[in-house]
Amino acid sequence: MSRRRRRRPELRTRLLAIVSVLVVAAVAVGAYCWFRPLPSVRLSTSLIGTTPGEAYALPFPAVGSSAVAVDGLGLVAGHGVDERFSTASLAKVILALCVLEKAPLTPGQQGPTFTLTTSDIEIYNRALSMNASTLGVINGERLTEYQTLQALMIPSADNIADSLARWIFGSHQSYVAYARAWLHAHHLDRTVLGGDASGLHVGTTSTARDLVNLGLIAMRNPVLASIASQRGATFPVVGYKTNYDTVLGQGGITGLKTGNNGSNHGAFLFTSTAQIRGHRVDIAGVILGQPDLATALAAAPAVMDAARRGLRVDTVAIAGQTVGRTVTRWGASTPATAAETLTVLRWIGAPVTVSVDAAGSWLIASTGTSSERVRLIAPEPARPSFWWRLFRR
Repeated sequence: MSRRRRRRPELRTRLLAIVSVLVVAAVAVGAYCWFRPLPSVRLSTSLIGTTPGEAYALPFPAVGSSAVAVDGLGLVAGHGVDERFSTASLAKVILALCVLEKAPLTPGQQGPTFTLTTSDIEIYNRALSMNASTLGVINGERLTEYQTLQALMIPSADNIADSLARWIFGSHQSYVAYARAWLHAHHLDRTVLGGDASGLHVGTTSTARDLVNLGLIAMRNPVLASIASQRGATFPVVGYKTNYDTVLGQGGITGLKTGNNGSNHGAFLFTSTAQIRGHRVDIAGVILGQPDLATALAAAPAVMDAARRGLRVDTVAIAGQTVGRTVTRWGASTPATAAETLTVLRWIGAPVTVSVDAAGSWLIASTGTSSERVRLIAPEPARPSFWWRLFRR
């Protein structure tokens, strides 16, 4: 057989091998192109962006420090909010909340009963000698926990504050240790406790920023919020005492606590609850460093009234509304709709930012420290062709 004839089968075998390799390679490349992950779908919507807030000023006093905070939004307005002031009797709110954490009450409960002793009479006489706010007491008198909280918040009894700290915590030092831990747990780290539980001691200091947040915390305790809203209370020995908060009900004010001492002559921490398009909104304000308590009280209703008017609920998207389109790199597109109505509570002076999460699954509206989101619904886009998969970059 000639050499030429012997080479033909060999050549045919080699060609078949090359073709086989090329087919396998083509199949492998095709499989890779078909099964490799597709590029992510992008959501295109005109809603994304930031709407600026409007200029809006609250009628704060020109002197001292003032602030307003809204639950869910945080601090919304103020001046001198990090300036340190003596809290005066606003410190009793800290004591009341610590007591209610250590010895909780539910609405309607009186709690344990405390019997006053000679030590409590000494505390009372010492407070009298310092011209402090007091609740008259006698040896052997019995007060429930609820009545002691009323004594703190309504006639602002300094003597009951120091007695209550001893009854609940064992000593002033133990109360201070407990209260410091409580303040830290609630991120009120600008607040410093002084030498008493009442706040008469000028060493108990805080800032407007901390105190408005303290007010919002107090509103969440139904027992304390209820007591702070009372215009007066009756006690076993002295009878009826009127609340020092003389502006209850004005400007929507529901409480909370007055204060004055030798360092801070006029301080008022005040609260309100507003209904904004069906949303319950808790608001707290504080005014510090006024010439006297009457000045602080007189300024608060206008501040709170303006604060209530400065709240808005914006509708970003309505349930079922087409808010954009999903866009693919291969040219397919489908409409995206909001699964639910998206609304956001905002302060009139704060911007609202609308965005979409990285996966394009949620529409998000953010303002201040608050954000709300709704899921986006979009049909699955048409799949790309094989040729697009094969030749895409």
